[in-house]
Amino acid sequence: MENETRIIELVKGIVEELVENNVESLPLEDDTETMDLIEELDYYPGVMTLPPEEAYYQLDDIIGSGAKN
Repeated sequence: MENETRIIELVKGIVEELVENNVESLPLEDDTETMDLIEELDYYPGVMTLPPEEAYYQLDDIIGSGAKN
């Protein structure tokens, strides 16, 4: 449970930075990765918002279903 809580905290932090458009604050390997992520995010047609709190507690469902595809 402690690991799950830590993972949720990390994911929340990353999502918050993405929503606030603070890509430079993310722990990416180099400037190329930062620029690539900024470019990809520019393709997103909508406005990013924070997901509901319960979404973070459903990560196992989301990750599990993606691994099967």
